[in-house]
Amino acid sequence: MGRTRTPTALRVLRGNPQHRPLPKAEPKPQRGVPPCPSRLSPSERRAWRGFGELLDGMGVLTVADAPQLALLVCVWAEWRGWDDACRKRESPTYEQRTERGLIIRPYPEFALRAEAGKRLRALLADMGLNPSARARVTALPGGDGGEGAGWEPGRKG
Repeated sequence: MGRTRTPTALRVLRGNPQHRPLPKAEPKPQRGVPPCPSRLSPSERRAWRGFGELLDGMGVLTVADAPQLALLVCVWAEWRGWDDACRKRESPTYEQRTERGLIIRPYPEFALRAEAGKRLRALLADMGLNPSARARVTALPGGDGGEGAGWEPGRKG
């Protein structure tokens, strides 16, 4: 399979260091926040608005990114749910008495949170929402963060 192709927009923003020809007929979807799917939960809708405003302000979101944004907010909500469950625990492990003695076992919530975190980290990188992904991109003029610049994914509203 090999490496995934770098989107042309990213190659242009980075300055096309390899000087390879850019595709001429690549589709260019309209920039903007796609409509929020009605099937999302209230917390996922808040995340959709927040991530949408943030990504649109950065100048990297198009209406064709709806499936990727939906996946991002669903994984975000899943991670938040597991994180909330983990915070209710005093310890990541519990003791269980058996015939052979005491066994220390991990709560499954911690493993599930870690697994969701890995998926979330990959999606955030795909969308340019981590420092190393941003370091490879030069912002377009007017990409000052927009309305979502002060948005925090966990904040209600």
